[in-house]
Formats: sequence, structure tokens, C-alpha cells
Amino acid sequence: MKKSKALLLCLLVLISGCSINKTYLNEDNAHKFYCQGLLYENDGKIKEAISSYQEALRNDPSSGEILARLGIIYLKEGSLKKAEKFFFLALKKEPEDKDALYGLALFYLAEKKMDLAVKEYEKLIRLLPENDSLRLMLADLYSQQGNLTEALALYRKIVVAFPENALIHYNYGLLLENATDLVLAEKELRKAIELQPGLIRAYLALAVIYEKKKDNLGAINQYEKVLDLMPKNSLIYQQLARLYLQADKKEEAKKILEKAIDSDIKDWQIYCSLAFVYYEEGRFSPAKALLEKVFAQENSATAHFYLALILDKEKQKEGVIKHLEEAIKLEPENSLFLNYLGYLYADSGVNLEEAEKLVKKALESEPDNGAYLDSLGWIYFKLGKMKKARVLLEKAIALEKDPEIYEHLGDLYSKSRLFLDALAAYAHSLELKPSEKIQKKLEAVYKLIKK
Repeated sequence: MKKSKALLLCLLVLISGCSINKTYLNEDNAHKFYCQGLLYENDGKIKEAISSYQEALRNDPSSGEILARLGIIYLKEGSLKKAEKFFFLALKKEPEDKDALYGLALFYLAEKKMDLAVKEYEKLIRLLPENDSLRLMLADLYSQQGNLTEALALYRKIVVAFPENALIHYNYGLLLENATDLVLAEKELRKAIELQPGLIRAYLALAVIYEKKKDNLGAINQYEKVLDLMPKNSLIYQQLARLYLQADKKEEAKKILEKAIDSDIKDWQIYCSLAFVYYEEGRFSPAKALLEKVFAQENSATAHFYLALILDKEKQKEGVIKHLEEAIKLEPENSLFLNYLGYLYADSGVNLEEAEKLVKKALESEPDNGAYLDSLGWIYFKLGKMKKARVLLEKAIALEKDPEIYEHLGDLYSKSRLFLDALAAYAHSLELKPSEKIQKKLEAVYKLIKK
């Protein structure tokens, strides 16, 4: 659990100046020094407060209240071991002293002893069953422990106690989402927005729920609402573009990214995403111009890869290899980059041993990727290792019905003089994607069969 010292001090303020478990002290001097200590504590004079509380304890050594107060002040000072000692002494005198229990719970939080802190809060809840602040804290701790059942049980009581509190409904909604009760989570998040229409995090949480439900349009609707509230947030533009592309709405993706740039958002990720959209449209010049803007801000592996894609279309092989190699330097485990360069080498019939290494490395992370298996099969075909090539290409086509893989199989079968198999492979390739080149290969094999 991550709790900052600042948060600890904020929690301690709750019991500064007044005791949860106030008793009347028997000794006049003890009472005088105790009150003096409270005044010093409230003024932030920690050392003076400690001195006064110690004097109060000397006058009334049996007081659990003074012992608890000393524990709390040492906790504020950061003297955790001393704090722990006084909390235990206080609880030995008065086992149900609420200040000591609360202070000990805070001590365990500071020590990152979550389970022990939870036990102290559970004791406090039994003593103060209607204390909503304690319920909230304990619910948060249960949530951090992954104990969603107990956290939700507490939140059901909390939302009844605070029906008009937007943040309570929001937090309850997040818990329900984690518990995969998406229907009720959506209801609570919508209630939070109804109570506080500007609660951006609630819209974002709703968007996440819609994505989990595979409702991209619902998620888009929530991100658009966030964009109305945060028109300069580049991450929201990126999320919208991603969802539009997933929904096969390329024109909308392009418009939202162009809107970001028109809004003077200078973010390299926006440039990179729009460059890819332009690449897919065949608009290579504006795509390259955007990628130059990317490189002015960030040496991005993705940008190098996108530029390699463009240069490949423009038949600039040297540039393609240069940018693929740069992308792999930046992300050496990226299987997409590794396979692309390996296949490029294979298709060109160069650096075949290096190509084999690259594609094998790509396959380590994705062993059942049909495209990668095809690449390695094609490398073996180029190396003349026909048996290995056939095994891989046949496995690849079983995983992915792709016209290029069928073409490779056709070439392999043809070279192996399996002309009927070659004819079938070329025919399948043509069914998936008409091609004059494949048509000519099919006709050539057909003539060989007739002979």
C-alpha cells in the first residue's frame, strides 16, 4: 500500500485537539500539562507538545489517554517505534481506547503492514459501528487487499448514508467494476455524473466499462464528453482515434486527429497516429511530413516503422532497411519489427541467415503467428531447404488464410514438381485477391500439367 507522510499527517489531524475516547483526568497537574500539550500540538510545536505530555504522564502514569496522545504525537514526529510503544502501553491500560486503536492503525499503515492495520480498523468499527469515516477507510483498505466482498459490503452502507455524494458513488462504481458487476457499476457512475456533471474521472471510468463490454461506440460517446470538458487533452484525442479505428471508422479517426492538430496540440503521438492514417490512404507526402515532426520531438520506434512502411511502398529499399534497423535498436523485442525486416531480407534474397535469426526471435513471442511462420518458411525456401519450408508454410496457411501465403505455397509446390498442389494453392490465392502475377503463375503450372 502506498501512503505518503502527508496523508498520514492529514489522518492524524482528525484526532488532534480532541480525543475520540475523552475521559476526565484525575490529577489537576496532569490535566494542566495535557491541555498545554494540546495547544502546542495544534500550533505545530511538536517538541513542546511532547514535553508537556510527558509531564502530564509523570503526574498521572495510569492514564491510557495520555499514553495514546504520546503515541500520536510521536507518530506525527515520525518516531514510529516510540509511537508503537505508547500505543501498546495505552491499550494495556485501556484495551478499547479508541485513540490508541486509531493511532496503532495509522502506525501499521506507515509501516506498510496492511493486514495489521485492517485488524485495528475492524476493532474500531465494532466500537463505532456508525462512524462513516472509519467505514470509508476500512473499505479502501479492503479494496487494496483485493477483499472486494467486504469493501462492497461497507460501501453499500456508505452510499445510503451519503446519497448525494458524487465521489462516494464514483468510488462504489469503481469497486463494482473491479468486481465485474458492470451493470451496477455503470448505474453508480451515472449517478456520480448526475450529482457532479463535471466529474471527468466518472466519464473515463464509464468509457472503460463500455470497452470491457466491447461497446466501442458507447466508449467513444464518453470520451467525446470528456473532450468537451478537456479540449486540450491529447490523450483523449488518441483514445478516440484508437476506438474509431477499432470500429473501422477511419474517416472519423482522421477527423479527430486533424482536430487535435488544428487545436494547436503539438503531441508527437498525435502526429504519429495521423501519419499512419494518411499512409493507409496512400497519402505518403503528408504522412512523411508528420513523421518529421515526430522525430523533432521523439526518436520513436513506431515512427521509424511507419516511415519504413511508406518507403517500402515507394520502393526505397535502403531507406526501409535503415528505419527498420533503427526501430529494432529502440525496441529490440518488438516481433512486428523483427519479422518485417526478416521478411524483407528474404523477399530480396539477401542476408538470409540474419533474416532467419530475426524471424525466429519474432516467433519466440508469437509462436502461432501465421505471418511469421510464413516468413520463416519463405526464408527456408530461398535457402533451398524445401522440407522445412513446406512444414512451416503449411502450418502458416492452417492458421491464416492469406493470398501471399498461398502464393508462397504455390511456388514451393511448383518447384517441388507437385503441380496439382501448386495449381490449387494459386487458385486459392486468386480467390482471396485477384492478381495478374498469380494468374500468370497458375497458367504456367496448368501448361506443365497438360504436358
